[in-house]
This record gives sequence, C-alpha cells and structure tokens, in this order.
Amino acid sequence: MKVIEDETITGKNLDNWLKQGMQFEYCTFKGADFSKSNLSGFSFLECEFTDSDLSGIELVDTGLKSVRFDSCKLMGLRFSQCNPFLLSMHFQRCKLDFSSFYNLQLKESSFVECSCLDCDFAEANLTGTNFSKANLQGAVFVGCNLQNANFQEASGLDIDPNKNTLKGAQFELTQLPGLLNQHQIIVI
Repeated sequence: MKVIEDETITGKNLDNWLKQGMQFEYCTFKGADFSKSNLSGFSFLECEFTDSDLSGIELVDTGLKSVRFDSCKLMGLRFSQCNPFLLSMHFQRCKLDFSSFYNLQLKESSFVECSCLDCDFAEANLTGTNFSKANLQGAVFVGCNLQNANFQEASGLDIDPNKNTLKGAQFELTQLPGLLNQHQIIVI
C-alpha cells in the first residue's frame, strides 16, 4: 500500500495518478478532480478537500477518518459503503445532493451551509451534528438519533418526531411546520 503524507495536491485530474489501495495522511487536496474515480479501499486520515469534485466516486470500504470537505461537489455518493472504523466527516458549503448516509455513525459531524437535497440519513446516528444553514429539501430522516443536533437556519426541513430521537435538538420557530407535516397541521 502506497502511503502519501503531508502533501498538498492541487488542481489535477487524479484518475490516472491513483493506484489501488492508496493511503493519504494529513494531505490537502485543492481544486482536485476525483469525479467518477474508484476510491474503494483507499484511506484518508486527517485530510482536507477544498474546491474539489468528488461526484460519482466509488467508496466501497474507503476509510474517511477526520476528513474535512469545504466547497466541494460530492453528488450521488454512497457514504454508507465506507469503512465504518473511525469514520468522521465534516462538510462546509458542499453540494451533497442525492447522497446516502444510511445507517452511519456520524456523531458530532457537520453539514454547515451544505446542499443536501434528497439525501438519505435513515437509521443514522447524528447525535450532536451541525446542520445549520443546510438545505434539507427531500432529505430522509427516519430512525435517526438527532439528539442535540443543530438545525438553526436549515431549510426544507421535514422530520417526523415520532420516527426519530430529537431530545435536545435545536430548531427555530419557523421550522415548526417541518416537524408537523405528517400530522397535517397547518401553522399560520
């Protein structure tokens, strides 16, 4: 397994450069194009991706340990296929539409100012996760642990309190309709 440490990789199409099973530690990727690459079996430890395109990548058994994504495009990804060992991700200003986080342990994660249109968060443990200013239109929250999650200024909220654990979760008064949709109550 090839290990790459403490490198900054800037603005290149990485598909031809990548070798199966690579391990990246403490690396920074800026303006990198991973789109449609197969990153199955790769490992990323304490890495940061900025202004990069990772849409359509394969993530089977991929290790994402304390990885940060800022202003990245990550559409249609199945994060639920990642290696669950020490899985920890933080997203800021990212486009995550149509991605799946099904049944993941994502305590204390963040999706700040992200577009999460039609994302699947079903059965995920999102305790203490920060969704502030996220667009959650069409996102699925069923069987989730959302204790102490922050939904301040999030839009498109539709969460059934009867099908999720919400103790201590932070919502704004304007988000009340998104918590009552399933009861067909109209808040004026």
